[in-house]
Amino acid sequence: GFDCASGTGPSEDTTWSMEKLRAYISIVKDRFQPVISDAAAILLENHYEKVRSSQSFVIPVTVRFLESLIRLTQAHARLMYRNVATLEDAVAVLRVMECSAYAYGFDGNVPDIDDFMYRDPMSMDTCDLSPDEDFLVFEYRILKR
Repeated sequence: GFDCASGTGPSEDTTWSMEKLRAYISIVKDRFQPVISDAAAILLENHYEKVRSSQSFVIPVTVRFLESLIRLTQAHARLMYRNVATLEDAVAVLRVMECSAYAYGFDGNVPDIDDFMYRDPMSMDTCDLSPDEDFLVFEYRILKR
């Protein structure tokens, strides 16, 4: 498991108890107040502009949407035990948001040459990839967009 004193993370085969997970969340909430890195800010801003300019009427996109992206990116950085929200944190949040938007019927009318974004996450053919490889493929595609 995670050792707060040494800063070492869990081994891959360890499952945390609910008590340990609650303790970890409590520690990171108190210890970290992440700031957004320049790269993460640019990615979130570009994503917000693209979604805002799309012609979808399913999900209203207001400045609160951008604020949510920022808060979720900071929360992801906290969970990763960091005080700076990186590009990877922003990419992870965009993945969650895009899967969520798909579930609520967002039509994905955002430029996407490879037709990769706003798709049913359960139908994506990522079985051949490890979770890390899958994330890198997603990160590459979102940065290329």
